[in-house]
Amino acid sequence: MSSSAQHGDGEASFERSAESDRAASQVALLAPALAEIPTRFWFSIHVALTVFIACALLWMALKSAIASGVDLTHSELRDRILYLPFYMFGPVAVVLANWRVAARQMPPPGNAILLFAIVGLTHLGLLAASTGLQFLFLCMALASVVAALRWRRGQYEPAVIAASTARRVNWVDAIAIVAICMLLLPASSDRLAAHIGISIAKISYFVGPGLYSYGSHLTPGLDFYSHYGPGLGPAFSYLMGSGWRNVAISAVELTVAITLLFYGAEYLLLMFLTGSRLLAFAAPVFTAVLNFSTYLAFDAPSAYPARYPLLFPFVLAFGWFCGGRQRLAPVLVMSIFAGISLFWHTEVGLYLILAGCGGIFISRCNRPLELATIVIFVVGSIAMFFAVSWLFLGPSSLSWSFLTAAVQPIMAYAGGWDGEVVRWNTIWSVFYNLPLPTVAIVTIGGLWFFMWCRPDALSVRERQVAGVLAMLSFVGLGMLTKWINRSLDAEWHQNAAPLIVVICWWGHFLWSTSGARIALAKAGRATRVGVAAAPFLAAGLFLLKVTDRANPYPYGLPAYIAYPSLAKAIVAPSHLYDELSYRDYFASTDTMGWDWPQLLTGISADDIALIQRHVPPHQRALVVSLVDWAYLAEAQRPPKSVFMPLMFAFDPAFADRSFRDADLVFVDNRPLNQAPDASEQLVNLINKDYAPTSERSTTLTLYRLKKSAEQPRPESPPR
Repeated sequence: MSSSAQHGDGEASFERSAESDRAASQVALLAPALAEIPTRFWFSIHVALTVFIACALLWMALKSAIASGVDLTHSELRDRILYLPFYMFGPVAVVLANWRVAARQMPPPGNAILLFAIVGLTHLGLLAASTGLQFLFLCMALASVVAALRWRRGQYEPAVIAASTARRVNWVDAIAIVAICMLLLPASSDRLAAHIGISIAKISYFVGPGLYSYGSHLTPGLDFYSHYGPGLGPAFSYLMGSGWRNVAISAVELTVAITLLFYGAEYLLLMFLTGSRLLAFAAPVFTAVLNFSTYLAFDAPSAYPARYPLLFPFVLAFGWFCGGRQRLAPVLVMSIFAGISLFWHTEVGLYLILAGCGGIFISRCNRPLELATIVIFVVGSIAMFFAVSWLFLGPSSLSWSFLTAAVQPIMAYAGGWDGEVVRWNTIWSVFYNLPLPTVAIVTIGGLWFFMWCRPDALSVRERQVAGVLAMLSFVGLGMLTKWINRSLDAEWHQNAAPLIVVICWWGHFLWSTSGARIALAKAGRATRVGVAAAPFLAAGLFLLKVTDRANPYPYGLPAYIAYPSLAKAIVAPSHLYDELSYRDYFASTDTMGWDWPQLLTGISADDIALIQRHVPPHQRALVVSLVDWAYLAEAQRPPKSVFMPLMFAFDPAFADRSFRDADLVFVDNRPLNQAPDASEQLVNLINKDYAPTSERSTTLTLYRLKKSAEQPRPESPPR
């Protein structure tokens, strides 16, 4: 071997030795409280899984009560019985167990091998339960015995390396955020909106509620049904423009814009939490790609971060509350974000209010006087909700009936739409159903323990980080609670986004405080690269293989690859607008083009003139069509129907309310039997009470109320 080669090997060996020495020298930098966190984490995981086993046994006992006449056949109720006690009592058990161990001044007991045994046996038992096998209780009993063994004296490997701290943002971070934007921005908003076409999701979320702004003082919940929250329509009305094309494009662009801001904020949040640019970039990309389902990207705003645009500002405000001495200022900021969220999306706003109350309680309410902080937060949130409502909707929003009507939509789909019993028969279900909720519970319990039992053990920054993680856990558990029984993988993905941030932080922290990091520093370059690449390869495999047998759509990477992003326009411009088909997923062979559908382009000027001639400005018009929103957007008339689009109304009462006091109905001459929900009911109402007139346009026929039908009708609900 040449002297130069020997010299090179010597330098490489010296560099590895120096890196190992630098890692070992950080032992003294690790605060005692941080040094015990990994040990307490694994111990708390054992405690939480023990609680889960108890809840699972309770679930099985109540499931057997069906034979006793107790109706537990509904999957939603059964799954709530399994998970809600776990969410409620898990953090309490974690706090009490850590307090007991700390009071005895002993290291938390346990063994890492037993942890995997508990997870495996619990999963096996619940798989048996879902398939009706009889050896369930044997599996549960074994899991209980294994869980009991964790109380033996022992200790996990202590932490030896300090965790990374936050870095200052510079041009590298700007490049990373621009890269995320290029992955998500469409090459053409017009072509993307045309591809989405007449998909109803964006109509019921943004477009339909926004059209009511053409009327005079129409209030969500009182004059029409706002599907997700009272603020979506009024806010969108300032952005939608005029005409159906501009309205459709604006809805897509708003969804994309909020998504970009959310994932850019996720990058910055992970930079604050971990200081790792690689993780801060990989996690938003993973979450964003995981959010893609079907070939209709950004067609359903409710399946994207448009549901919770203020999540991260709210979470950071709570971190400020936990880390600083000020109480009133951060609580007021939290109440502002929670109140606006309640106005924007009722369900998410309620989650933030409940999570805020829980977070304030576990962080400060070991002193009874601090309970007043919760009252200030709740009152401030409700006051902010009414203030924003008054600003957008006027005095009619300052009523109790408006508040109750605004809260009503949260029950939509709560009855198990596309619901199944929690599934335990896939590899991914192990990840879905146990680790993330368990880690969230441990995170909440950990903040609770330190803030109540050892408030001076953590620095200001450490309390801020713990507060952010605990609040993400609170909100994540709340968002998952309603959708426990959802079979759609995409619904799980979008609601689990906060918990994905939490588990990323724990993975980074446990690796940073592990002795394995020092051992890896002494290994060769190939070994280090292989170990570093393993989690990213696993994430890529997850994105490639994730499926939902109950809903055979493309998910993850297969769905994203079909999306015409700016990045795809650069890498593969010839395949930017490939023809797409659901032939492989459904019996239908219909292709999905990138041009506007005929149902929209067939709307002519005389159609709009017919509506405008018979309906004065600001008066509501009733159009029965698959694209009723497009006619009204062109005519600039508010809908008479209480739900948009009316053909897809999921409640039969919506059709009756829409036709109440309606003397004129504009009916599309094209077939109406393509709508699966309310088409038959609407056709029957029209044939029974209305007669066609000679006034027609290219695609519309004007129907008038028959004289025989002119009789007193039930009054509208009181405002």
